[in-house]
Amino acid sequence: MARYLVSRITNPAAAALSLVAFCPQKFSGPARRQSGDRLLTEKASGPPPEHRCAGTEDAMAQDTAQELVLTFVGAHFGRKGGCVAVKIAEKAIDQNLPIQVNIVSSLQVGGHIWTDPTSPGFFDPYISCLN
Repeated sequence: MARYLVSRITNPAAAALSLVAFCPQKFSGPARRQSGDRLLTEKASGPPPEHRCAGTEDAMAQDTAQELVLTFVGAHFGRKGGCVAVKIAEKAIDQNLPIQVNIVSSLQVGGHIWTDPTSPGFFDPYISCLN
């Protein structure tokens, strides 16, 4: 398994390792000898290069941002965070904030979705708020 993982990490198409402080200790010595490639150490030795866009002007510089529009999209309402979207909308209304929350969902919830609570009625308060 270790050989397989090392071969995947050292593949030139693989991204730099994100656990920068952890990787040099774990992928030195035997792991490096197994791979026979210094690419493993190079990928783990520092943060990945920054991704910068070409120099362009800020397209939002003149926008006064009068309203924030959040759009939730997900068939599995509970698993994808639909309850959070509803809470954001509730708080925005309570605090009179200029936030509009759109929800695009078939509102699938419940025990047939592996991450959802199985308690009957758990999602009822959230779904009833959508009216």
